[in-house]
Amino acid sequence: MSEGMDTIIGTKGVCLLGGEKQRIALAKTILKDASILILDNTTAYADPENKYIIQKALNL
Repeated sequence: MSEGMDTIIGTKGVCLLGGEKQRIALAKTILKDASILILDNTTAYADPENKYIIQKALNL
């Protein structure tokens, strides 16, 4: 996203692509700091570079 955390996404994120929506959902989940995290196709919409970044951040 062009403005990072300051990007305005609009009502219900209608201007977001599938991968962007998925990354936001993942970030919200991680920020909740739950003791258990179940992931299913977390990087399905991610390009190879973002897939690597996500996996590295999650220590997978």
